[in-house]
Amino acid sequence: MWQSLWTRHFDATVGDGGPLRGARQARSSADMVFAVRLDWPAGDHEFGCPRADEGAARRELDRVRWFWRRGPMRPRLRLVRISAHDFDLHAKARRGCKAPDCP
Repeated sequence: MWQSLWTRHFDATVGDGGPLRGARQARSSADMVFAVRLDWPAGDHEFGCPRADEGAARRELDRVRWFWRRGPMRPRLRLVRISAHDFDLHAKARRGCKAPDCP
């Protein structure tokens, strides 16, 4: 529940979205993005705020930390580099992923 609330609220409202927001062209599996990884206490994880450059991704990481700083659930946060394909898969088909080989 918290994950879906975060994804709907945070990705839609924070920042200008960076260069990936609103892009209509298909991304190839070789495209790499920086994303914020949220590790939840139950062991699952999700990714949010994809950005093409590391500086923009670090600013988003700071915003996510600020968002969760006083919440009842505090995920462990870190910046990761992930393929655009894997990012899209996690957003659509891998909710609640607990795979240890994810970035």
